[in-house]
Amino acid sequence: MSNYIVVIPSYKRSKNISDKTLHVLNSKKVNPKNIFIFVANEEEKKDYAREVDKKLYNKLIVGVKGLRNQRNFITKYYPNGKHIVELDDDIEEVSQMIEGKTKEDRKLKPVNNLDAFFKDAFKKCAEYGAYLWGVYPVYNAFFMSKKITHDLRFVVGPLWGKINRHDKDLVLHRDEKEDVERTLRHYDKDKSVIRFNDIAIKTKFYTTPGGYQAANKDRKKEALKSAKYLARIYPRYATLWLGKKSRHPEVRLRDKDDGSKLEERYTINKKKYYGRKRSGKSTKRRKGAKARRKTLKRAIRRR
Repeated sequence: MSNYIVVIPSYKRSKNISDKTLHVLNSKKVNPKNIFIFVANEEEKKDYAREVDKKLYNKLIVGVKGLRNQRNFITKYYPNGKHIVELDDDIEEVSQMIEGKTKEDRKLKPVNNLDAFFKDAFKKCAEYGAYLWGVYPVYNAFFMSKKITHDLRFVVGPLWGKINRHDKDLVLHRDEKEDVERTLRHYDKDKSVIRFNDIAIKTKFYTTPGGYQAANKDRKKEALKSAKYLARIYPRYATLWLGKKSRHPEVRLRDKDDGSKLEERYTINKKKYYGRKRSGKSTKRRKGAKARRKTLKRAIRRR
């Protein structure tokens, strides 16, 4: 069983984090004692302490400013071997894909047991010698599958987990596309990253006030710099690609030296992390029915 912690780097979102990421975690069986919020400075800490209900998390920790710097700070803060789940502060939902007769019939159903999912994700890491796991990058059931892959796949930044290591080869150097860089650094080190292609997060990329947007940088320009850097550093894995419509710089990932068959690179996820939430009324009805059955059995025995 994985004794994981949940870490949320947050900046200038003290008024949003409670209704988003913290609500998602607390409503999906994650113990608030395992949740830690990292802020940029003492002033931010005071703001979050004032705005955020202390029942929703364990502790506020002052780190450093800047997403890349904060990610590196978190790595140094915790010991080697620590199981860490990192989430952005503006997550609206985590869902699992349900198969249909066709791709068009697939649906997304909200996960109600993130605790079980996090623990299973770390088990998969142990199974394949990986130290990084993640989820599908697009909140769209049509494109998803039940595959849990362990080859080179992009691990998107809003939700992922790692087995912590103090390793200079894993230190991040880019703010924009830091999730791509983290994926590449871990894969280059371990030749495996885990991705659950039937789990996805709902969030608003590039639009929620606060966070990296608060830096007021030209994100498209910064993305191009980062994409070129990663393609140059990891030519065997990364290729620069400009989107056909947006022309937003992206990095396509593929291990050019991976000679394994496609069917050898994944397993099928048979676990269900969703389920019907039982209301108080339905629970009372079940208890009442159970009591009536017991009474009936006693009456029959007496006869």
